[in-house]
Amino acid sequence: INRRPIHYNMMLSMVLYDETHTAITPIRDYAEKNKKDKRIKRFAEKTPILFESWNPMNGYPEFDTFGLCFYYRESQDSWSNVLRKYKDILGEKYGSYSNKRYGNATISIAYDLDYFAVWIDRDNILLEEHELPAIPIDVTFGNGSNFFEKPEDQRQPMLYSLLRSKLWDRDNMLLTVIYTQMFALGLTPIMVYRSASGDPLDLQMDNSHGYSLATLKQNESLDIITNKGILPQEMKNVLDQTKDLIDSSTIYGTAFGEKYPGTMTFSEASLLAQSARLPLIAPQRMGGFGISSVIELALMTMKENGISFNKNGININAKDIPDDIEVKVSLDVVLPHERLQNITVAKTLVDSGFSSMDWAQNNVLGITNTEEMKKKVLEDQISKTLVQQEL
Repeated sequence: INRRPIHYNMMLSMVLYDETHTAITPIRDYAEKNKKDKRIKRFAEKTPILFESWNPMNGYPEFDTFGLCFYYRESQDSWSNVLRKYKDILGEKYGSYSNKRYGNATISIAYDLDYFAVWIDRDNILLEEHELPAIPIDVTFGNGSNFFEKPEDQRQPMLYSLLRSKLWDRDNMLLTVIYTQMFALGLTPIMVYRSASGDPLDLQMDNSHGYSLATLKQNESLDIITNKGILPQEMKNVLDQTKDLIDSSTIYGTAFGEKYPGTMTFSEASLLAQSARLPLIAPQRMGGFGISSVIELALMTMKENGISFNKNGININAKDIPDDIEVKVSLDVVLPHERLQNITVAKTLVDSGFSSMDWAQNNVLGITNTEEMKKKVLEDQISKTLVQQEL
């Protein structure tokens, strides 16, 4: 609906903040609060649940032994969107806000296990029982842990070491020094003046003939230093070390096909490429867990609220959803240079008899619907055979 897959924002949030905040809202609730918005009727034909990935910087979750028990969010939105989104629930207060068409408003929402509240610029707008089986927001952590008491210590994003070490500051400082020296020394010529008498330079320039003519005394010379050594080698070495530390704090460029400087064997390059995946393991696994948690929360909400969906060939009956349902999501990180390598590995496993075609497709190539793939392959083979017969 928003023209951007939800899991893209979820994975970006996991990499940057080490957590994802994903809200679910039944389309039915949007339709009740925005009866004049015709778009919602179109969206209701596509999905019973609207998923939104929120920025964790705006959200404040609280947990108890059984999970999320309170959630508060404060964000900025334009007055035009606010008046359109909350028109039906503003009631008598809509008139006092209707003249505010420009600028932003502060929107605050809060959920506990029973109630839902909305504030606009600190003015209480709505307080009602949400009648949901759980808070309709999933909060999933990545590398962090709740072993630590302070919330700021419970998150450890992938770029945390880069931020705390200030390596990016050092990199910027060194680049600033290098470019400053190149400009000051490289673009400004350095002159050397020689005089046998030791007298100071008394230079007379004549530009009247269309060119510059300098008049010097006897035994005087004025030359340009051609090799000044603008950048010391030590400075270049420090810059290279800083960039190596930054790479080790993030992801090595070799993971994306970048050539590593110097001589390197194939095994070394392969090992370096595999090590580049290590920072992505936690976002990969916990990101998949977060997606599964959101889907489980959506199905549980549909069952508890009796929300069924039977449109566009998709039939979800609320009564048919099991009471205890578990969804597993396998999220794969495929680097650009690995696709061809995976195909070679899969073919070798099947040809050597070490695995079946189904296992290789599922575990190596990431093709989960193997039966459907078999049908497609067979259709292609039959199509090629029929074309050959016609020819």
